[in-house]
Amino acid sequence: MLLLVFAVCQKDDAIPTLNPPTLVAPTNGATISVNPPTLVWNTVNETSIAYRFEVAADSLFGTIIFSSGPVIPPDTSCTLDSVLTAGTYYWHACTRQNC
Repeated sequence: MLLLVFAVCQKDDAIPTLNPPTLVAPTNGATISVNPPTLVWNTVNETSIAYRFEVAADSLFGTIIFSSGPVIPPDTSCTLDSVLTAGTYYWHACTRQNC
Protein backbone atom coordinates (compact mmCIF):
# COMPACT_ATOMS: atom_id res chain seq x y z
CA MET A 1 0.00 0.00 0.00
CA LEU A 2 1.23 3.49 -0.87
CA LEU A 3 0.02 6.53 1.03
CA LEU A 4 0.92 10.03 -0.17
CA VAL A 5 0.54 13.03 2.11
CA PHE A 6 0.69 16.75 1.22
CA ALA A 7 3.32 19.00 2.74
CA VAL A 8 3.80 22.74 2.42
CA CYS A 9 6.83 23.92 0.48
CA GLN A 10 9.25 25.77 2.74
CA LYS A 11 10.46 29.19 1.65
CA ASP A 12 14.16 29.53 0.93
CA ASP A 13 15.09 33.16 1.66
CA ALA A 14 17.99 33.00 -0.79
CA ILE A 15 15.67 32.22 -3.72
CA PRO A 16 12.58 34.32 -4.46
CA THR A 17 9.41 32.26 -4.35
CA LEU A 18 5.92 32.83 -5.69
CA ASN A 19 2.60 31.45 -4.56
CA PRO A 20 2.84 27.67 -4.49
CA PRO A 21 0.64 25.64 -6.82
CA THR A 22 -2.39 23.86 -5.39
CA LEU A 23 -1.70 20.14 -5.12
CA VAL A 24 -4.50 18.19 -6.80
CA ALA A 25 -3.59 14.50 -6.88
CA PRO A 26 -2.91 12.27 -5.17
CA THR A 27 -5.09 13.89 -2.56
CA ASN A 28 -3.87 14.26 1.01
CA GLY A 29 -3.83 10.88 2.72
CA ALA A 30 -4.70 9.01 -0.48
CA THR A 31 -3.85 5.38 -0.96
CA ILE A 32 -2.79 5.00 -4.56
CA SER A 33 -3.07 1.98 -6.81
CA VAL A 34 -1.04 3.22 -9.80
CA ASN A 35 2.70 2.92 -9.26
CA PRO A 36 4.70 4.92 -10.13
CA PRO A 37 2.26 7.69 -9.25
CA THR A 38 1.51 10.79 -11.29
CA LEU A 39 1.60 14.05 -9.33
CA VAL A 40 -0.89 16.72 -10.44
CA TRP A 41 -1.15 20.37 -9.42
CA ASN A 42 -3.05 23.49 -10.50
CA THR A 43 -1.20 26.13 -12.46
CA VAL A 44 -0.12 29.42 -10.92
CA ASN A 45 -0.98 32.50 -12.98
CA GLU A 46 2.52 33.96 -13.21
CA THR A 47 4.97 34.58 -16.04
CA SER A 48 8.45 33.09 -16.42
CA ILE A 49 7.90 30.32 -13.89
CA ALA A 50 8.72 26.68 -13.48
CA TYR A 51 7.53 24.11 -10.97
CA ARG A 52 9.73 21.82 -8.91
CA PHE A 53 8.53 19.08 -6.66
CA GLU A 54 9.90 16.49 -4.29
CA VAL A 55 8.72 13.20 -2.86
CA ALA A 56 10.13 12.21 0.51
CA ALA A 57 9.94 9.35 2.97
CA ASP A 58 9.50 11.74 5.91
CA SER A 59 7.45 14.88 6.55
CA LEU A 60 10.55 17.04 7.07
CA PHE A 61 11.88 16.08 3.63
CA GLY A 62 15.14 14.79 5.10
CA THR A 63 14.99 11.65 2.95
CA ILE A 64 14.21 12.73 -0.60
CA ILE A 65 13.06 9.86 -2.81
CA PHE A 66 12.49 11.90 -5.97
CA SER A 67 13.33 15.46 -6.95
CA SER A 68 12.20 16.92 -10.24
CA GLY A 69 14.00 19.25 -12.55
CA PRO A 70 12.06 22.30 -13.71
CA VAL A 71 8.61 21.48 -15.06
CA ILE A 72 7.60 24.26 -17.44
CA PRO A 73 3.94 25.30 -17.86
CA PRO A 74 1.56 24.48 -19.36
CA ASP A 75 2.55 21.08 -17.88
CA THR A 76 0.87 20.54 -14.52
CA SER A 77 1.64 16.88 -13.91
CA CYS A 78 4.58 14.54 -13.78
CA THR A 79 4.89 10.79 -13.39
CA LEU A 80 7.69 9.60 -11.16
CA ASP A 81 10.38 7.73 -13.07
CA SER A 82 10.54 4.78 -10.69
CA VAL A 83 8.21 2.55 -8.71
CA LEU A 84 7.83 3.31 -5.00
CA THR A 85 7.95 0.56 -2.41
CA ALA A 86 4.99 0.21 -0.06
CA GLY A 87 4.92 2.95 2.57
CA THR A 88 3.95 6.50 3.36
CA TYR A 89 5.38 9.31 1.24
CA TYR A 90 5.12 13.09 1.31
CA TRP A 91 5.19 15.47 -1.64
CA HIS A 92 5.30 19.19 -2.16
CA ALA A 93 5.63 21.54 -5.09
CA CYS A 94 7.19 24.96 -5.39
CA THR A 95 6.89 27.69 -7.98
CA ARG A 96 10.09 29.46 -8.95
CA GLN A 97 10.93 32.23 -11.36
CA ASN A 98 13.77 31.63 -13.77
CA CYS A 99 14.76 28.26 -12.29
